[in-house]
Amino acid sequence: MDTLPNKADFLSVLAPSDLPGTVRKAALHQLQQLCLPILLDYQTQGYFTNLPTDYLQVDDVVETKINTQRDDTAEAFALLKTGKMLTASYFASALTAPLEENYELDAKKFEQWRALIVLCCCSLQLAGDHNNAIESALREIRLIATDDKHGPVLNLLPNAPHAKNLNELDDELGTIRELSSKSSPLLQTGLARIAVVIRSVARNRKGIRRQRIETDANPSDSENNSRPYTPTVTLVEPDDEQDPTSVERLENRPTSEDIDESSEVTPGSVYRVRDGQLRRKELTLQALHGRRVTEQMLVRQKSLPCSFEQASEWDIEQLIKHAYEAQGADWQVANWILLSLLTGRNFAWLAQQLISLDVRQNTPFFWFEHQVPAGVQASFLESVLPPVIETLHLPLPSHMLKWVESTHSNSPPTAEDLRAWLAKINQTKSTRLTIGRISRYLEHWMVNQGVDQAVISLIRGQSHKERPALAYMHQNRESVFNHYSHFVNSIYQTVNLSANLPTFKGAPIALGSRLHFSEKILGNFFDLLASPLADISDPVRFHNHYVIYTWNLISFSTGHRDVNAPLGLYGDFNPYQKTWWISDKERRHNLAARTLVIPPTAIQQAKLYKEHLKNIASLYRLTAPNIAEHCEEQVLKSNANMLFFLEEQDGNLKPIDLTSGRISSFLENRLPWAKNWARHHLRTELSLRSVNPEVIDGWMGHEELGEEALGPFSILSICDFQELANKIEEILTHYQIEALPGWKTR
Repeated sequence: MDTLPNKADFLSVLAPSDLPGTVRKAALHQLQQLCLPILLDYQTQGYFTNLPTDYLQVDDVVETKINTQRDDTAEAFALLKTGKMLTASYFASALTAPLEENYELDAKKFEQWRALIVLCCCSLQLAGDHNNAIESALREIRLIATDDKHGPVLNLLPNAPHAKNLNELDDELGTIRELSSKSSPLLQTGLARIAVVIRSVARNRKGIRRQRIETDANPSDSENNSRPYTPTVTLVEPDDEQDPTSVERLENRPTSEDIDESSEVTPGSVYRVRDGQLRRKELTLQALHGRRVTEQMLVRQKSLPCSFEQASEWDIEQLIKHAYEAQGADWQVANWILLSLLTGRNFAWLAQQLISLDVRQNTPFFWFEHQVPAGVQASFLESVLPPVIETLHLPLPSHMLKWVESTHSNSPPTAEDLRAWLAKINQTKSTRLTIGRISRYLEHWMVNQGVDQAVISLIRGQSHKERPALAYMHQNRESVFNHYSHFVNSIYQTVNLSANLPTFKGAPIALGSRLHFSEKILGNFFDLLASPLADISDPVRFHNHYVIYTWNLISFSTGHRDVNAPLGLYGDFNPYQKTWWISDKERRHNLAARTLVIPPTAIQQAKLYKEHLKNIASLYRLTAPNIAEHCEEQVLKSNANMLFFLEEQDGNLKPIDLTSGRISSFLENRLPWAKNWARHHLRTELSLRSVNPEVIDGWMGHEELGEEALGPFSILSICDFQELANKIEEILTHYQIEALPGWKTR
């Protein structure tokens, strides 16, 4: 807002003159009583400088224009509610909303947060272009007071907000939102609404100006329609004139709760990029620039150790040396930073004790739980499937023993303590150490060593929702231990120190999914699927069982997800290039479609299935011409789904598409585990055969934004998929899984 509105105009927004007099008086009294004292304190810290203190001194306005005694705020809120003015009068309703009597909320804490949020909204109102954030935050304050579903939001907020400056409060709210990512969407939304106004004031953010595109009044006018379309571009001013490019992450909530991973459209990580230089470029260049930024955002995290975004070997060497020699008050701080380095997690996450420290046989450990949906199976499968453990213990260097023993009696340091200690090293040793670079170094180092991103996520204690590949991994515990030990020993050797990590001792047991089958079990399973094909007395029954066998074999060869209409169209299979176009999941950014080279056994099965459909068409050409037409004109010409059941309805034979439910009903107890078992088993088998992890992610559709296996900035090619297809053929041969012929006219 270019000019500051006068006091009367400002107060008319907070308490419009058309409100009942009692309501307006109560709202303005609350404004002065709650916000004026803390405004003076914050202005001494450099905040709310755009809000004059006399704007909140409203006694003169109340006495001269309303001329009544002070009314009860509860009565004022009741008038707003009965008059259906809560949404329109968002300032007044937030100021007068009373806590419900049956609430078990801290009334003092609520009043502190109400005062701070209203004060932030007043400042943003004067700044301009923040209407949406203001209305959302004030609505949340009102709902916390009056709706028990929103009450838990207050419990998540920090205590004594006035004791912290806004930047510290903003950082703390960011940490709380990250730790509450698994809570209900309602709580996440409430936290986000409050955090936005705090962050906007703390960082002095400018608002967003939207401009409506004008359209022609008469769209049918031929002269208007002949004119070329000219897009209207709305430019957004940069946040910081000194650095015109800034990136702000916008939080989104997942909309699907599938067991292993979502097969629906799910929101990704949305970013807003502002570049003040783009306004002088053509629209095409702006679009290319935006696309390039998004592709680089994750790729840049895999750059060389000398990159600006990552700590260098020199940085880590100085960090370990100073942490090893730290004494006194610095000893606690140094070990917390070392813990962040060795676990790959940021300090805020560690300080919330989401990771547990322990001592076993005079050796310090950190451990955490790791559970995936496929790690729990029916009791009757105990003797069939391999067992897994749900906790991972990893050792810490021996010199951290005394510190681990003392952590239960000492509270963690503050982030400011960590930054101050790192600043000393940066100044004396010319390093670039930050809390973020330290916590990212484990992932950066392991990626450069070719370690699977799923294994890295497992060591860092991430869940399968953060890295979907974890839901499918049957990962040997010793292998994880060896990767971690290699990292720790390597960074300690740079300063000629020994971490004194113990050697691995324990049973050969795994973590993660239990859907990894022995040679006998998997071979018997395919034999069981093939056994009904020996009975040729009923062509309908034969066809349905043959479809199930084909689905299992090709799904196992491609890692296809368990979705409706599996394997898509027959035209997705290219017999000349020996490829299959898979589209079994959608993402917000683009389709997660991928082209795979499939192994010879799968190619043979697809060709045999084509012959089967031709023979079924010949069989029913006279008795059920609709089936013959469906096979020849619909399926084989890629006008209908490749796989379908035959079912008799009202005395007529009809084709029905495969769905997840129909497959379950047809197989019954012959498929006692999840229908996406092939993805679980295949990923584990490929990992055991030392296939490039990035190729596995590309094959399974697990790559993230910027990690596309066949993207324009990837070194991988279709030849890598050819090598992987050869590995899958070895697996099929090892388990004696063969392509089988279909129905034959006899």
